[in-house]
Amino acid sequence: MNLPRLRGTDHVSFPYWARCDSQQIRAEMSDDRRPDRIRVLSQIALRKYQGQGRAPYLLLAAVALIVIDGVALIGTVHPERFTIDPTQA
Repeated sequence: MNLPRLRGTDHVSFPYWARCDSQQIRAEMSDDRRPDRIRVLSQIALRKYQGQGRAPYLLLAAVALIVIDGVALIGTVHPERFTIDPTQA
């Protein structure tokens, strides 16, 4: 699970900008921080896509565990409990 990083300590993310007042934003905008923003956004995208890349394998593992559980459940059923004894009829 990718949890959002809301600390805002990097000075280039929305959580940081949300904590600034208008004067601070103007002062920060005077510098060109596009490379920093690109780096932060790229790191966020990389984590997101890595998580999405793991998702199919986790889904297959979950399905395999469900199948194994179903097979184990079927193996515990005693067929003699479900047979009809003709002498009892």
